Amino acid sequence: AQLRKLTVEIINCGSPDRCTEYCDGFRGMKMSARVQFQLLDEEKAKKIRELLSDKTSPDAVVAVRARFFKLLFYQTVGGQREDIGPYFDTAEFGLSSEGGGDDTVLVSQRYLSRITGKTPQRFALDNQAEFTQKTKQGVIAAKTMWIEIFQRFAVPQADLYSVQLSGGGVELDFQPEFVISALEVAKGQL
Repeated sequence: AQLRKLTVEIINCGSPDRCTEYCDGFRGMKMSARVQFQLLDEEKAKKIRELLSDKTSPDAVVAVRARFFKLLFYQTVGGQREDIGPYFDTAEFGLSSEGGGDDTVLVSQRYLSRITGKTPQRFALDNQAEFTQKTKQGVIAAKTMWIEIFQRFAVPQADLYSVQLSGGGVELDFQPEFVISALEVAKGQL
């Protein structure tokens, strides 16, 4: 119930003159996926309204971040899941407002292998990013809101035969977090 509108795009960058606006000289495959996620539902918004006053500033939200317990791009080989992250030329996971346009990267490729169930990792959004500012305002206003989760990766031509899309996917387990300053909330109630 918290997910809707999945879109997937796969681009074959097989020759230098193909899809030049997307490939930009890269040779291989580029893939992106976007899904809408309900960040705040009515129940969570109600709890926020009970805790904050109407005068609370969006500055009271000092950080928007997520704790990742799992972020695994995989393929299934012989009934077993196999990490395909090592085949990526680039990869990123991020968030944007519903409808996109303000994509903000949360996790880049270099951190993918560090995220496991035994070693969860926490990543913060750029506090100055347009998406972060909109999200802070929505949280403080206690609005029900949908955001988009996006994932993008590129597999170079030399590694294409090592990656199978059939039986593959993304295993994702993360918890959005909002760090709210009690001092800022108190200022808003004065």
